[in-house]
Amino acid sequence: MLALLLAAASISQDAPAPEPTAPTFSYNYVEFGVFTTEIDAFDENSVGVGVNGSYGFHPNVAVVAAVEYETVEVGGIDIDAAVFGIGLNGHVPVHDRVDLVAQARFISTRTEALNVSDSETGYDLGVGVRTMPVDRLELAGGIVHTDIYDGNTNVRRAARFYATEAISLGFGTTLDSDGNSYGLNLRVQM
Repeated sequence: MLALLLAAASISQDAPAPEPTAPTFSYNYVEFGVFTTEIDAFDENSVGVGVNGSYGFHPNVAVVAAVEYETVEVGGIDIDAAVFGIGLNGHVPVHDRVDLVAQARFISTRTEALNVSDSETGYDLGVGVRTMPVDRLELAGGIVHTDIYDGNTNVRRAARFYATEAISLGFGTTLDSDGNSYGLNLRVQM
């Protein structure tokens, strides 16, 4: 019996331990979302929809693009805005569950009210972190400086639940001196 136990123990010691599966952050996805913004200047809330995506063409760099449409009614006047952004996202893993990210985007906006439209261009620059404290839950946060009409810096944070490896639901907030935004989205990873 002792010989059998010693043989079993030596076999189990010789077998390699299974590698832990660490989550990996995908930078290849398409995301569909809805959001609302509290616009402090008008004391009104807008509603919007958006589509954005990311394609990782290098292990640490992805091209990002977004299209958003937002509308608000102020004093009986409809104000519509469309935003297009394209840029690059750099990311570096600092731990198996933490990535540091930086993003730079060119932004073009078009606003219309009473059949009068205005177009502006600008940029945004941001830094942040993505972390997965437990399986299926991702938390992210960062600071973004946007300069379109005038410079403005905001704080963004988000939580994402992975229903599967490819499909996740997210909730995010943007805290801004001009008004806070809240959004829900569905992400499909490639």
